[in-house]
Amino acid sequence: REIKKNKKKSIFPFSRNRHIEPEENTTMANVKPDTSMQQYIDQLKLEDETTDSIFGRDLLEAFKLSNHFYENRAIPSICYRCLDYLVKTGAIYEEGIFRLSGSASTIRQLKDQFNTHFDLDLFESNLKPDIHTVSGLLKTYLRELPSPILGQNCYQHLNNVILHNNLSAASTATIFRDYFNDPANVDVVHYNTCYTIFKLLTHIIANSQSNRMNLRNVCIVFVPTLNISLEVLSIFLIDFSCIFENGSPVPDHKREVLDLHIPNF
Repeated sequence: REIKKNKKKSIFPFSRNRHIEPEENTTMANVKPDTSMQQYIDQLKLEDETTDSIFGRDLLEAFKLSNHFYENRAIPSICYRCLDYLVKTGAIYEEGIFRLSGSASTIRQLKDQFNTHFDLDLFESNLKPDIHTVSGLLKTYLRELPSPILGQNCYQHLNNVILHNNLSAASTATIFRDYFNDPANVDVVHYNTCYTIFKLLTHIIANSQSNRMNLRNVCIVFVPTLNISLEVLSIFLIDFSCIFENGSPVPDHKREVLDLHIPNF
């Protein structure tokens, strides 16, 4: 019995009312005497929460960690790397782009590498990702943003414009243009990121005969990915030229009607 008691003591060194005593070569060197195990665990959780990462982080914070210029616009590195790869590899012509899934395990590994290093040249990666894997990586990043790509306040305002006004789509696009191009409403990082992402999507839609991703299919994928309403997203895509390039809104009689119900969360 005495031997069993000693074994139990060696296996379970912490009793309910006992405090941790530091020992030589202990792996818990940062634990001070009289510190409870719960306090130590809470400390570890706090350290994990403050660790820098890219995915699941606010767009501005990700931008501060690493950024690049893409088409003369500064955007977070994760967006730059994905966009640069997709454009250079002809992804806008790839059938099922953003709809077909890439390698889930490779996406997870790339995500971990971006979270660790904040930047990664996808062309030089030993993981050798393909087009659908990179498009899946970009979707994962956008889906995990804690707030809409437009910015929370901006999105709520524009969505309310649609919900509380009985305006034509062309008139709504003009309101979007005026509001979104006011620096008081949208910071430059959100503006540039929206511009580059939406521009790629409009190019994909323009080549839907080869990639089979028309406006309807792009919206089906990106309403839940961006966590914005169908009405808001469709205006940014249909009236991209109006909102971002000083063009005119598409006349109502020339607009594609989307008879869709896509829940976003």
